[in-house]
Amino acid sequence: LVIAPTTGSVGIGTIAPDKLLHLSSSEGTAVMRFSDTRTAMSTGDIGLIEFETFDTGSPGVGGYILGEAGGTGGQVDLAFAAGLGGSATEVMRIVSEGKVGIGTATPGSYWASADDLVIATTGNTGMTLVAGTTSSSSAIAFADGTGSSAYRGRIEYNHSSDKLMLGAGGTTPFAIKGDGNTSLPDNSKALFGTG
Repeated sequence: LVIAPTTGSVGIGTIAPDKLLHLSSSEGTAVMRFSDTRTAMSTGDIGLIEFETFDTGSPGVGGYILGEAGGTGGQVDLAFAAGLGGSATEVMRIVSEGKVGIGTATPGSYWASADDLVIATTGNTGMTLVAGTTSSSSAIAFADGTGSSAYRGRIEYNHSSDKLMLGAGGTTPFAIKGDGNTSLPDNSKALFGTG
């Protein structure tokens, strides 16, 4: 352990720390660990990293990353908070099963077929996919494998042709064009009121 006299930087495993806290290992990955030695815990904090501001407008902790017991059996959730100094609010949580909640700490409370990523707000709720260029596409794919199975179903927007496409079975049977017209590759497959 070294404390640089001029900067106050702390070095662990190095005699020349170039950050306030510098961890170095000659045997592989340098690891920082937060441990809670209680042997039975279903709730409670395990480790916390806080981000504090001294801005006179809103001084205090404005963000943090928290490791928290997520139930029995040693599960651990990760919570991420952001906001004004002194009033950090949890905005995202990764629960022990790997599900992600944005705006909710309990994504598993929602429909089991669609709870891997849950976005919740108190008003309008949305998600935006931004394509890199006007000749690119934005898409959501529904897969059950790789290769052609990587897009068995899909919702795709082609920005160059301003066309919204809905695909199933690995094909694109339906499209809405920018002028409001719709298209089917085979009109004989159009079913109304059945199917």
